[in-house]
Amino acid sequence: MIAALVVALLCAPAAAVENALHDTRAALGDALPCCAFCDATRLPCPPSMDAGPASRTLNFDELVRDTTPGAPVTIPCGARVEISGFRGRLADGLRVEGELSFRDDADVDISTPYVYVCGVLAAGTLDAPHESLLSITLAADDHSKPLDADGIDYGTEVFATFGGLIFLRGAACPDARLFSSRTAVEAGVPRTTWTHLAAPAFPGARTVRVASAAEVESPGARIVVASTDWDDAQTEQRTVLSSRRTGGDVVELTLDEPLAFAHGGSGDVAAEVAAVSRNVRIRGAPGCAERGSKPRCGHFIVSHTPHGIVCGVEFTNLGAHTTLGKYPIHAHMCGNASALAFSANAIHKTYQRSFVVHSTSDALFAHNVAYDGVGHMYVFENGLELRNAVVENVGMVTWRPEPAWSCPGHVCPGDDGCSFGVGPHIEACGSRDDAHAQIFWIANPENDFLRNVAVGGYRSGFSVYPLLAGPLVADFAAQRAAGLDARQVE
Repeated sequence: MIAALVVALLCAPAAAVENALHDTRAALGDALPCCAFCDATRLPCPPSMDAGPASRTLNFDELVRDTTPGAPVTIPCGARVEISGFRGRLADGLRVEGELSFRDDADVDISTPYVYVCGVLAAGTLDAPHESLLSITLAADDHSKPLDADGIDYGTEVFATFGGLIFLRGAACPDARLFSSRTAVEAGVPRTTWTHLAAPAFPGARTVRVASAAEVESPGARIVVASTDWDDAQTEQRTVLSSRRTGGDVVELTLDEPLAFAHGGSGDVAAEVAAVSRNVRIRGAPGCAERGSKPRCGHFIVSHTPHGIVCGVEFTNLGAHTTLGKYPIHAHMCGNASALAFSANAIHKTYQRSFVVHSTSDALFAHNVAYDGVGHMYVFENGLELRNAVVENVGMVTWRPEPAWSCPGHVCPGDDGCSFGVGPHIEACGSRDDAHAQIFWIANPENDFLRNVAVGGYRSGFSVYPLLAGPLVADFAAQRAAGLDARQVE
């Protein structure tokens, strides 16, 4: 059975998610786990978690029942907890210090204002993805306390990992090489999350032909067909009702509604077709986009942590509009992170960029799909992002933030202008000219960008703004003083 892991971020008051993420830590990749226990036979345990699996097993229902009101449900260090069939609310949060996993035999539905991982949280294993229904609703209310830990104020409606191991492997991640082998991905692991039309599609068509891709051709999949016109708004979203192989590598999809526009289907003008549904889903609250004067939805962050796997996950209805640090997906100050991978994910209908990489190097970002977001989509933020592998990702349809994200006093020259944190203000002002939203916004070209696709974007689909973190540092010694180690600058 393939169902969904749903993480919905619900019902926080606007003030709870209004402020920017505040981080007092300066070092990169310095987070340590709460606990060293981790089962290396099932998971990619980092060197800091080398104590093997915990010997003590706790019952999750009993743990919830015995938690003091006002305290988060805590998986303690040295304990293993496996959830199966639980449905209920954890009113004061979920804190994972020990080992928490989800049995792949029964549906789970959890509601909670936040999830904080400094131990192990795992859905799926090294051997197989997670395929059953796992629903986690991050639902804050007027009494919810913000998550303030390790010198970082995350606010509410957050799924945060600091030091621990996050391992989310959904059904859209069948090939372990997607997170375990940069070499294989760069050489070309078969892509299942997006493909191209195999024949032109015309207005009124209820069937389209595509090159085979498992996630795209799965009945029930929500897909987007990219515009091949100058107007990227001609990108269309539909649901696949059925599919049949017509010969060779071509599959015919029957859609729930006819197409409204023509889409090219041959050569260099074959439209991209991408799946935006996943069985693992992290999403914001219904109605969060109507909070106050601009959308205030939740965020997902891996913070100061140089390891973790997020593969085959859907992120939607996320991001706090024009707010520093609160993005749908955020790799934040992870440093040298060769054991960190984000692959085969779908990010759509978001309100503050899509995918932000900040002071994180050597990581893998592959086969992701971003669609219908506000601001830049794939952002490599401040120049301290080096040697990352960014392979076969696609972005479609981005919108200017309204109201704009402005940086008073720091305006780029030229009639068109821009709003941009520059020089010593680069960290104080989070805007990276998001008013001219791009699909890929790259602050440092010293990364491997291979076979990526941009559909839309103001000015261009790909923009490179060479800069280094502020205060701007121009030589190796100054870069090291800013937190880079020798391997990052030589």
